[in-house]
Amino acid sequence: MPENIPLNVAREAIREAVREWLDDQFAKFGKWTFRSFAAAVFAALVGAFFHFSVR
Repeated sequence: MPENIPLNVAREAIREAVREWLDDQFAKFGKWTFRSFAAAVFAALVGAFFHFSVR
C-alpha cells in the first residue's frame, strides 16, 4: 500500500471492500437458500403425487 495515503482513508477503503464482499456472499447464500427451498418443495410435491396416485 502506498505510504502517502492517510490511515483513515485506507481504513475506509478496506471497510468498504469488506462490506461489498460480505454483501456479495449474503446474496449468494440467499440465492442458494431459495434454490434449496424450491427443490425441497418440488420433491415434496412429487412425493405426494406418487404417494396418493398409487392408491
